Amino acid sequence: MKHNNGIEPTPNSVGTFSVLLCGGVGSCRALCVNKNGEKMYALILNWDLSGKPKGIFRKLREYVANESWKRYENKKELVQKIWYSNEETGQFGGIYLWETKEAMEEEIRTMYRVKSMTGVDPTITRLDVEAIQEGDHSTGKLISVGLAWTRKE
Repeated sequence: MKHNNGIEPTPNSVGTFSVLLCGGVGSCRALCVNKNGEKMYALILNWDLSGKPKGIFRKLREYVANESWKRYENKKELVQKIWYSNEETGQFGGIYLWETKEAMEEEIRTMYRVKSMTGVDPTITRLDVEAIQEGDHSTGKLISVGLAWTRKE
C-alpha cells in the first residue's frame, strides 16, 4: 500500500507503520499511521497533585496495579499506555497511544477514577503521532513493569 508520496510503509514492532511525508524541499516529516494507513494519536492526561499529601501516590499505585491495569488490558484500539508519576513535583498521569481519534476521545469522555480519588481535573493534551521507535532493551515485554508493582510504601 503506497501513499501519495510514493513511499511504501514498513511495519515496526508494535504493528504500526512509519511513513515519511514530503510536501516539497525541506518539508519532509515522519507520520505514524495504523495498519489501515490512518494517522495515530497520543493522549497525555496529567494531574497536578502538588497540593495533595504524598500518600496519594501510594493509593494511585495500588489503583494502577489492582484496577486500572485490568481496564486497559486488551483494550480495543489502544496500542500502549504508560502510567507515570513524579512525587517531587506532584505529577501523576498517563500517556496513551491510540489507533483512532474516536478511541482517544472515548477515553477522555469515560475517564473519571483518578479525579474521584484526588478531586483534581487533569490537563488534557491531544497530539498527532509523528513517529514511534522502540530501542534495543533488556526489559522484555513491557507488562507489569514499574513502581506500581515494585514500590510498596
